[in-house]
Amino acid sequence: MPAFPPFFSLPFPVAVLAAMLFIPLSVGGQITYVDASPTNTTLANGDPYTPTASLINDDDEWSLRTFGNLGTVYTANDNNANPGEDAPVLRTTLGGLNAGEEYGVHVYFWGAGNDSPSGNQRWDILAGFASDELSFFDVNNSPNLGHAVSGVDPAAHFSNEAPPVLVAEDDRRLYEAFVGNVVADGNGEIRVFIDDAPGNPNRTWYDGVGFGPPATPPPTPGNGVELAPSGVWTWFNDNQAIVLPNGRHLVGYVRGDGRIAATNFDPETAIGTEIVLGAPGTVEVDDHNNPSFTPLADGRIFAAYSRHDTDNHWFHRTSSTADPRTLDDFGPQMQGPGMPRRNSYSNAFRLAAESGRIYHFSRSINYNPTLTVSDNEGVDWSEPEIFILTGTGSNRPYTRFSSNHQDLIDIIYTDGHPRNQQNSLYHLRITGGEVRSSDGTVVREIDDLPVRHDAPHLERGGVIYPYSSDPWGEGQGPDDWIPDGRAWSWDVHRDAENHPVAVFSVRVANVTGSGWNHNRIYYYYARWTGSSWQRRFIAHAGRPLYSAEGDYAGGICIDPEHPNVVYISTNAANPFNLSTLDDVPLAADDRYEIYRGVTDDGGLTFTWEAVTEASPADNLRPVVPEGHGRERTLIWLHGTYQSYTSFSTRVFGIFGTPLVAGSFESWAEQAGIAGQPFDGDVSGDGISNGLAYALDGIDPLVSHPQPGDFDGEILSFAKRPEAVANGDVVYQIEVSPDLSPGSWIPAPGVVVDDLLISANIRQAGDGRMFARLRVDKTE
Repeated sequence: MPAFPPFFSLPFPVAVLAAMLFIPLSVGGQITYVDASPTNTTLANGDPYTPTASLINDDDEWSLRTFGNLGTVYTANDNNANPGEDAPVLRTTLGGLNAGEEYGVHVYFWGAGNDSPSGNQRWDILAGFASDELSFFDVNNSPNLGHAVSGVDPAAHFSNEAPPVLVAEDDRRLYEAFVGNVVADGNGEIRVFIDDAPGNPNRTWYDGVGFGPPATPPPTPGNGVELAPSGVWTWFNDNQAIVLPNGRHLVGYVRGDGRIAATNFDPETAIGTEIVLGAPGTVEVDDHNNPSFTPLADGRIFAAYSRHDTDNHWFHRTSSTADPRTLDDFGPQMQGPGMPRRNSYSNAFRLAAESGRIYHFSRSINYNPTLTVSDNEGVDWSEPEIFILTGTGSNRPYTRFSSNHQDLIDIIYTDGHPRNQQNSLYHLRITGGEVRSSDGTVVREIDDLPVRHDAPHLERGGVIYPYSSDPWGEGQGPDDWIPDGRAWSWDVHRDAENHPVAVFSVRVANVTGSGWNHNRIYYYYARWTGSSWQRRFIAHAGRPLYSAEGDYAGGICIDPEHPNVVYISTNAANPFNLSTLDDVPLAADDRYEIYRGVTDDGGLTFTWEAVTEASPADNLRPVVPEGHGRERTLIWLHGTYQSYTSFSTRVFGIFGTPLVAGSFESWAEQAGIAGQPFDGDVSGDGISNGLAYALDGIDPLVSHPQPGDFDGEILSFAKRPEAVANGDVVYQIEVSPDLSPGSWIPAPGVVVDDLLISANIRQAGDGRMFARLRVDKTE
């Protein structure tokens, strides 16, 4: 009689999911370089174009210099102290190619300065295969061919060497930007479109183009998709990304050339279109200037944005459609109300229950949070007034907002900038025309602002995190406070019980030594329980991003659809070693990677998984738009970030399986494990979440005995009716003589009915036998 173990092996199910394989950029041969000249370079429409022979500043034309590869280079905006020049789009034609053959195409441009360019050393160029679909390249995101260490031997890199291709001269170096792979047309031609980046202080020195074998794109961070080739944001403008009614995403950012822009992106096709929202007068290379989006009653989008302490007003546009894809879908750029002083940030929220009143928060009067309101869909605005009053102009409370868009706005805020203030973190909410604390206590009427934060009034929200320099007493630790730790607000949303949930960072100076890079930052998760704020130290953030801002972390955010899920960016080597605050080594190359954390006990503990790993550049400032309706959605920045005015980052996103009614994901939400993976194990009992879903009577939050019935001959499992009705899992009983890999085969004689799967294990063979249930998830 066959021998059976006293249990059945129940391995994690194997999810059947589509994946894309990426391998590093690889060019299988030399590149043929073609110098740009009036013989092969025209205007975008094909009309002949002769650049000026000498430099004429601000004439909106290209100049031709006798410098560079094979003698000539097209230059624009050489008077970079006055960034007003806008040279026309050019078209360089590559001919003599094989019709119908695919080629990898590169564009070549020059830059000056050291290996970390900033200011007018950050020369840039726009290039692409259509005049209205140009990608932004600068010296931070393009290989430096003239670098003394990583530069190439021109003879090995380029195929035409008469005369040799020049890659360096004086302090200038040649840069190579990969435009993409493209098929030559029926005439054996490829057209490459080139433009300068008008309105910013950077020069463009266009040298030529090159073609070679098709190149395989490098691996994308987290296997994400690129939403924008150039983009950055600060975390103090909400909502910088929204989901449109048709499921497309509108994501706002500041480009590397200082233009305020957005991408309308379709997660299903991974195709997006970029909209430059900011008029020429708004151009400023500063990450503080990304837009805020607010849907109006009829679905149109109200977009608000501000430059960073530059103007005494903010700007706005309103779309004519619920799905804007070009600037023509927006009305003219308007100015918000005049401010008594210069303005920063835009945060706009519409409350349907208040007859559609829009609350717009910015930083202006006294450097304090400043409020203006509109009662006619953003056409007219009230006079600005201080929302939270504190200090005398240098405190600068930092706020984060969220809203249910009906009758509530949540606000978390600090006493001031953590560089200058011993910061605590607070929570307020606006509802029913009143400003209330976390426990519902009325702090102020909206019609009687400001909230007076300072003594003697002490009109304050609920304390999420208290600053203290005191050492811990018995039984205390970092969940209470970190001595001398200063807080900074990051994100706030509401949980299933309609309680606010917040994430924030705490910084302590000179933890591992002396200097900014020895500061350490710590991430926290806090939840209002109904009577108090419960907070927990959940991860190490590592060191600050750069020296001048010792509190800038990589970033932390909440998934609004799954408030038990957070994403963090950290460069700590061991981010989840919570046993120490002092021994915090950094990752190799100080690289920032993103992790996803899930809590199933209200924030007391988290389980973590890596989203990005072994990345070639940093991954920063994760954002999750509300209403995404997917198992997971994440948008973030990837690239080089040197300061808020010096960056070269791309926008990436991950878009998981849509949460449709009748699926594992919808069941997981109802079961209290929203956001948990199919092959995870919340209860730790060896029964995966997927098996808990597939089998009847199993609570994924409770430890459960081994499922299945065996009478010595028949092994059977009861299927969950909901999973059967949903049809998104496949059941299979398998057997193995020795548990070795590759030995598992379907059990003979499997019987399947509506709610039961069984197999006669006796028929599987003589000798000792192992059996298991395998459940696969289908798309």
